[in-house]
Amino acid sequence: MDIPIILHNELDEYLEHLLYYLAYQIRKVYLNSQFNANLLELDKKGALIIVDYKMKILSKSSRETKEQFFGKKGWTLHSILIYIRKKDSLELDIKAHDHWSNDSCQDAFFTVSSLHAVIESMEKKPEWVTIISDNGDHYHNSDLMMTLRYWSDWYGIWPKKWIFLEPGEAKTTIDSHHAQIIHAINRYVKLGFDLLSGDDIKKAISGICGTSVSHLELNRKKGTNNKNKLPGISNWFEWTWPIDEKYSGCICAREIPNLGIWTNFHQEDLEKLQMKIIEKSNPKLSVPSTSQNAWTIPLPNDTGIQIKKLKKENIKEQLKSREILRGSDVKKKDLIKELEVELAKETLSKIPDNIESLSNISNSDNNKGKNFSKNKNKSIIDPSSQFSLWLLICGWALKSMQKYGKKGGGKHISKKVWNLLQEYFLEGNIDKSERHTAESMFFQLKQCAENGIIDKEEIPKLETIRNWISRYASQHRQEAAIVFKK
Repeated sequence: MDIPIILHNELDEYLEHLLYYLAYQIRKVYLNSQFNANLLELDKKGALIIVDYKMKILSKSSRETKEQFFGKKGWTLHSILIYIRKKDSLELDIKAHDHWSNDSCQDAFFTVSSLHAVIESMEKKPEWVTIISDNGDHYHNSDLMMTLRYWSDWYGIWPKKWIFLEPGEAKTTIDSHHAQIIHAINRYVKLGFDLLSGDDIKKAISGICGTSVSHLELNRKKGTNNKNKLPGISNWFEWTWPIDEKYSGCICAREIPNLGIWTNFHQEDLEKLQMKIIEKSNPKLSVPSTSQNAWTIPLPNDTGIQIKKLKKENIKEQLKSREILRGSDVKKKDLIKELEVELAKETLSKIPDNIESLSNISNSDNNKGKNFSKNKNKSIIDPSSQFSLWLLICGWALKSMQKYGKKGGGKHISKKVWNLLQEYFLEGNIDKSERHTAESMFFQLKQCAENGIIDKEEIPKLETIRNWISRYASQHRQEAAIVFKK
């Protein structure tokens, strides 16, 4: 029996969604691994910065009614973690800077102001920085990417690269830091204190190791509605701002860290794409609190051994296999520290001196826009495997190759088709026996296309029709409720 065309289309759509999900998972795992990889790149001249916004902190009281709970405005909290390699050591020193603000707009200007405040407060500035964040709109935007090319002039710091992780999947140390903040605030309230102002936030979380808290007051200026543009920005997860003579002032981006071809925006390109003036931020910062305890962690290793979960005997066995013998009187925490150092040494010994090279930037201009089209017939699956019939083209998991999840992607339903869908929907309201499903609407639209009422290209996908029905049904119920009240 022949399978109807509508089922063929539906199966193809399910396959596309499955590939989209698999691509997301692959990118997520690879991008998350960049955190440890970049920690291992740190030297005495550089720093790694992790940035993230915490969801709004609401005022709290040990005694409050339900009416008092609702309608709260709260405060924005932006956290910046700076990792610096300790001198002559295999340990990392972490300093957390938490900025609370009454400004609820989490955008590029807030991010730039917060980073400016941290950089200006540093006693010894690094020569270069690598920044990691999720790819939320407050980070992954043209304004912020264009602003960073001025950092060398403003601060004398080279923004070596910015790596974006998938949204909601940036499971780095900053998530643990935010969990500590929540715990500290809850404890503060349970002790009988009220969280009614930003100063109370400072008191509640200032005891966390390596953490300083301060109030950030932004100096926003009314500007034009013009927006800076970097076409294709949503596809790129690694950015760099070269400082060599030939490419100084350029912005370079590619789809995945350490792989692929760079897309270069030269100064003449940026002059056309920059629609508004970029100025150095000048926020007001209160005197930050100081933490009495330092926050240090060992360098990561590639063994996957969870040292702190091992028993003392197992740790001694690991050390013994590395020809390190220790007596029974040595404490477990000292053994853990020693094993962490040895594993870090082993990992560093595997890394070549030239970890990251930007040499292929010079070759990217000739290949701009080609991406992976030349490898479209190349399978990345072993032909001898059972999946050999399901061929995946080279680069299939990259964001640019995805059909879904793109900002502004997809075509809109035309007005003519929208009116037809509305007509089919309302027919079911008049006579329940003639209520249309998404499939029947799709079939009716195909008949309209055959009769020349609409073009074939105007017919939306089945999933699009389902989404339209859901949205329109909700809207229709709201309108009916308003009419009923009148």
